[in-house]
Amino acid sequence: MLKAHKMRRFDNPTVVDEENLRKLNEIIGGRIREKTPDARLSFNVAFEDGSFYETDSLDQILAEENPSHRMIQEVDFSAGHREGYYILATFRSDSEHPVSYDVRGPDRDWVYLTCADIDDRLSKMRAPGKVLHVNLDRGLFAITLLGLVLVTFAATAHFAVRHGKGISSAKTLEERLEAVTQQINQLNAVNDAMLRGLAWSLAGGACVLFSILLLVPQLRKLFPLATFAIGDQLKKHHGRQRARQNLLWGVLVAFAVCLISGYLVGRR
Repeated sequence: MLKAHKMRRFDNPTVVDEENLRKLNEIIGGRIREKTPDARLSFNVAFEDGSFYETDSLDQILAEENPSHRMIQEVDFSAGHREGYYILATFRSDSEHPVSYDVRGPDRDWVYLTCADIDDRLSKMRAPGKVLHVNLDRGLFAITLLGLVLVTFAATAHFAVRHGKGISSAKTLEERLEAVTQQINQLNAVNDAMLRGLAWSLAGGACVLFSILLLVPQLRKLFPLATFAIGDQLKKHHGRQRARQNLLWGVLVAFAVCLISGYLVGRR
């Protein structure tokens, strides 16, 4: 028997809330009953403390208290039979791919239309913060190292341009030799200062990188990969939303202050 099959996994941060769970339940139930009228939807729920249960009632899941010491870790939607028409959607809070689904059946058009409906609903469940979960540590290290290299290069180029004008403006050979001698003396005097500046830059960059690495776990808590916004975690989700807004405004204000300060210093 010809059988179509499509499976997808997503690494986008996702908020699993009541509205979208009900909509997804309607989509999966409606699609599977088109082909299998007596099909039964079942839900598997797993918690962080290792407990789990299976139910055919979505309301039972939505009624969970979902406290911090026993948070929901995984919810599976399944309907149909693997030998015929089958749909499985999974949400996990402890995986790099918090959302996945598996749709299969003899009817290829049914499979792709079902996947399109599921994709549309999942797109409404996405949350910000994907960049914080993709090679963040290595990315921050590379950015910091690149910044130090650019700062050092810019300082060296500025020094060469500034002090090279004296050599290029000299007309006679004697003037050029005298200018070169002066530049050598200046380079010897400035060399120690540049080395000290480079050392301070490296130390400062290391401190910044260390601070950022300490901040990363907190940022990841602020931008979790998957949030089951049910019960107690719904309140925490609203708190994270407010914290993200405050963080955004803080970054914008800090950026504006830096621009204004740089402008005022440059006018002096």
